[in-house]
Amino acid sequence: MAFIRVKYHNKRPYYYLVETYREDGKVKQRTLKYLGTRPPRGRQKGLKGSRQLPGQRTGRM
Repeated sequence: MAFIRVKYHNKRPYYYLVETYREDGKVKQRTLKYLGTRPPRGRQKGLKGSRQLPGQRTGRM
């Protein structure tokens, strides 16, 4: 399963595409791609759907 991880360094967000997998019966994670400092928009290739990320607006008032 892949998901987007947000890491903060000096109060600035950095976005990564991360995959979870099993190896020798243990759950591990690996970074597939660095996505930059801006939140990803819309659906990402390889994901089943998009998620609301911290700091993103929902479009509702």
